[in-house]
Amino acid sequence: MSDIMSKVGGKVVGGVAIGIAVVVLLFSTMGINDNGYRTVVQLPTGTTFVKFTPGIYFPLMGTTTVYPDVVTTGVNEGITIRYQDGGTGSVDGTVRVSLPTAEDSMLTLHRAVRSEAGLREKLLLPEIKQALNLTSGLMTSEEAYAVKRNDYAFYAEDQLANGKYITELVDKTVTTSEGKSQTVQVPQIALDKEGTKLHHGSPFAEYSLKVVGFQITEWNFENDTLTQIREKRSAEMAIITAKANANKAVWEQKQIKADGEKEVERVRYEELQIAEKATIVAQRVQDVAVIGAQKEVLVNEEAEKAAVVDVRTAIAEAKATKTRADAEAYAKKAVILADGALTQKLATYVKAQSVWADAYAKRAVPQFVMGSGSGDVNNDASMFQSMLQAMMAKDLVLDTSVTK
Repeated sequence: MSDIMSKVGGKVVGGVAIGIAVVVLLFSTMGINDNGYRTVVQLPTGTTFVKFTPGIYFPLMGTTTVYPDVVTTGVNEGITIRYQDGGTGSVDGTVRVSLPTAEDSMLTLHRAVRSEAGLREKLLLPEIKQALNLTSGLMTSEEAYAVKRNDYAFYAEDQLANGKYITELVDKTVTTSEGKSQTVQVPQIALDKEGTKLHHGSPFAEYSLKVVGFQITEWNFENDTLTQIREKRSAEMAIITAKANANKAVWEQKQIKADGEKEVERVRYEELQIAEKATIVAQRVQDVAVIGAQKEVLVNEEAEKAAVVDVRTAIAEAKATKTRADAEAYAKKAVILADGALTQKLATYVKAQSVWADAYAKRAVPQFVMGSGSGDVNNDASMFQSMLQAMMAKDLVLDTSVTK
């Protein structure tokens, strides 16, 4: 029995030991893929796979190769380039390339380059240098220096990502160092019917690589090129200055003419203002005169109307006066005819008697009368009065006797 238990115990211990050994072996061969990287794993059986996601993988004693998801390659040694006009220079820059996300494309790339270092040395740097050199052949050093810097960077990135351009030779007129013009043949980017640039095949497209960043950090030109550019720029600046001075002279002449015309126009406008003011004043005077004449006509018309009214009024008053006079005369005549003018006669008689009585009362009568007659002075006066009354009554046709 004890033998049996010993055998069973030995098997258990052996199994545990084997299990522990397997676990230790698994953990000893375990790998971890970091974030931002992918790992190409080749098992001992030859099976190869890519671990793209972060985490644990088991290579099972196989080989592993780690690649970053994005490879940044700096060109810092100064790539020598040559331009259309023969000038040379150097370019430094930085390129960022995104690696493929599909496993078959990644494995194809891995078989071609075998490592990150191989990717840089075998693929990226040669393609970058070729793109920069091919781009420099599309322009002169002066153009690259002055007007096509942005084009240079765009062309280089485009050729790196999509393949070098298909070019064709065209005639171009250039200026030599002696200042003479000559025609040379230079490469030019070929275009299709839609105007799209044509490319040769691209290794980047073959391996599904994508350019996600391209930057030129340093751009140098040879001294001869810089001297030529400076001299040409100086000559161009002189020409520009001469043209500017000529244009300035023309402009000044035009400005003088414009100022003169402006002054003439100003004087003309002032004279027009004076004439216009005089016209306005004259028109105002004329308007005032017309208004005055019209007013005078109206006044005369009103005066004439008033005179006509006055004449009519005078005629009416004359007619009324005549009518009243005729009426009064008629009335008086009627009264006279009715009573024989008794009233007037009596008034005349009374007035005459009044005068006589007043005179009689004031007569001077002597105190003593000398004479031989026997008559009375008073009687003489009475007789004289009676005689006057008789005469007056006769003149007035007045009968003073009382009728029965």
